[in-house]
Amino acid sequence: MKKILLACAALAFSCALVAQDLTVTGKVTAAEDGSPLPGVNVIVKGTTNGAVTDSDGVYTLSAPESATELVYSFIGMTTVEVSIAGRSTIDVQLTMDVTQLSEIVVTGVGVATDKRKLGISVESITSGELPPAPTASIDQALIGKIPGAQISSTNGTPGADVNILLRGINTINRGTAPMILIDGIQVASTNLNTIDLNTIDRVEVVQGASAATIYGAQGANGVIQLFSKKGKAGRLNIDFSSSIANNTYLNIGDVRKARFHAFVTDADNNVIGTSGNPLTLDPETLIYSENVQYSPLSLTSVLNKPYDRNLQYYDHFDYFFKSANTFNNSVSVSGGKDKVDFAFSASNNHQESNIIENGSVSRSNFASNVGFQLAKGLTFRTITQLAYTKNTIRTSDRDIMFSVNNARPFAPAERAVESAMEIRGFSKQRSGEKIVFRNTSKDLFASGFGIAQRLS
Repeated sequence: MKKILLACAALAFSCALVAQDLTVTGKVTAAEDGSPLPGVNVIVKGTTNGAVTDSDGVYTLSAPESATELVYSFIGMTTVEVSIAGRSTIDVQLTMDVTQLSEIVVTGVGVATDKRKLGISVESITSGELPPAPTASIDQALIGKIPGAQISSTNGTPGADVNILLRGINTINRGTAPMILIDGIQVASTNLNTIDLNTIDRVEVVQGASAATIYGAQGANGVIQLFSKKGKAGRLNIDFSSSIANNTYLNIGDVRKARFHAFVTDADNNVIGTSGNPLTLDPETLIYSENVQYSPLSLTSVLNKPYDRNLQYYDHFDYFFKSANTFNNSVSVSGGKDKVDFAFSASNNHQESNIIENGSVSRSNFASNVGFQLAKGLTFRTITQLAYTKNTIRTSDRDIMFSVNNARPFAPAERAVESAMEIRGFSKQRSGEKIVFRNTSKDLFASGFGIAQRLS
């Protein structure tokens, strides 16, 4: 009988101890949009007792009577400590920790990890750090954002590629171009300037030599990872943006050809040739009858004669270069609900050339990112990036600049055009009152029509 009483007393005591534990339930959401946060660690402060939120952000745990606070922690979020105060239901909202996010990167196998655990150099640039329009391409937006990287434009021609040097010249791939990934998929035939900047949420750049251990030999020159924007649960977001920018070459030092010459002239200041006759211009060929006479070593050779007779002064810099406009228009729709998120965007970028009648570059983009959560920890996501580019640029700014710098100040502007087009393999033909240059070479870049200028 005594043993039975002792057993009953022990059972009652243990039941009393169990009754003292408090069951706490709640839901953890993001403060930005109210979406549930799965995988949040909820721990009773000072103990190892805790739980993890499910796919709906809901958690349940038992806290001893002596517990006073719960600790909520999640990667990329600010850790929060909440007082229990006898409550059985505690809902918490977590805010993003910008400092902590900058230390989290995604490796080549798609795993998020702490930057300090990696043996390679990784730079992460969020969409907030990328410049807004009129910079409409990724390569130009990255200029000055990556320490140690050399990003430069080969010339000022619209649509021209940007040279990106992250590590150095790779003897295997015979170049400096880094490996480009969009949401983990390599894009070998697409340039960075083809991708719409507005669709990118984050850019990660891998520069370390050991990056090849993650990405293979193709990543030896470095890797640029692009992550597209995703929809968030909550209300539907419709964003529209439009901008126009004016681009002008700055001639701060008033760069121009000399307005005075030291050629041999007659009494009327006409420039004469070796025959003693004034030079004349053939309107058909745009070529002068003979060469000028010039003695640069003569003590009497002074640059003090104006171009006011048979030779006229042409300001080629003012003639060829003009102000050009860049237009950017984009619209995006994003949202989500429960286990579905979506983001759609369409945009157009149109950039004119700063060279007269030299065409333009127009790029249209469509992007979609749709995700479906099929089960806990399993999400099906489809990502689409479509781009259409129309390039009507006839010749690069570099060729025009070369011809302008090497043309004599008395050379008619049309002759300077002809010189530039001949470099690209065009032949001159007359069409009514215009001189038209047509492609006669196999240079694909120079295909189509060349610059056409009216005869003066």
